[in-house]
Amino acid sequence: MKHLILVLSILMVMAFSQNIFASILIEPYAGYSLGNFNDGVSEEDANGAAYGLRIGYEIPILWFALDYMASKQTVDFPSGSKDGTASRFGVVVGATAPLGVRVWAGYYFIDEYSIKVPAASSEVDFEGTGVKVGIGFRLIPLLHLNFEYITSDYDKETLTGAAADATGLVVSLSIPLSI
Repeated sequence: MKHLILVLSILMVMAFSQNIFASILIEPYAGYSLGNFNDGVSEEDANGAAYGLRIGYEIPILWFALDYMASKQTVDFPSGSKDGTASRFGVVVGATAPLGVRVWAGYYFIDEYSIKVPAASSEVDFEGTGVKVGIGFRLIPLLHLNFEYITSDYDKETLTGAAADATGLVVSLSIPLSI
């Protein structure tokens, strides 16, 4: 009987201790985006600064978060370079492996891209969705080096209704905080 009580006590402590390690995840990140933008006519390079924030819930190994990413890029069209901005909002699910390696996948249900057209003094806006996958490596405690591959499908352009797409790699540094 003593052994049964001891085993049950250990099992209860193990079961409830998992909840002790649950925490809120806050992860700001900043880096550089290398990619391309395809407007259906031609494919152009689009490179520039990117930053964002993930806020979510973290339990041992798994984490879930809302993810906001923005970037300011230079899009190299044949007619010349134009400024582009992207804004994305979605969800991310990830896992943290031993030694600080993290992997994740996400879906952006709001993915907007704007390109300034200086000659017309206006912007061409694209709206759509996107997906991403990423891997991160802990460099030192609280600092991670991340690589994310993002692909976006824009099914609605504000002027003509034309479709477009974009792909890119974001290299960033992040500070994942567990509160």
